[in-house]
Amino acid sequence: MGNWAIVIHGVGCHHNKKLPSDANRMSAEFVEALKQAGHTITSATFTHGGEDNITDGKAYIEMRELYEKG
Repeated sequence: MGNWAIVIHGVGCHHNKKLPSDANRMSAEFVEALKQAGHTITSATFTHGGEDNITDGKAYIEMRELYEKG
């Protein structure tokens, strides 16, 4: 039990409309899975030339769903 960090650098799809394999969506879902498993997440971001705060993965996915409806 102790502190940890996960850093992943990659190239692939992100920020598409409702694409389940988008890296930003998948990373937010993973953050939520960690929380559900009892981990404390102090900060989580997704960078892509900009930066998305995905610390609250559920809220991030909900926001993306609203944005992607348009």
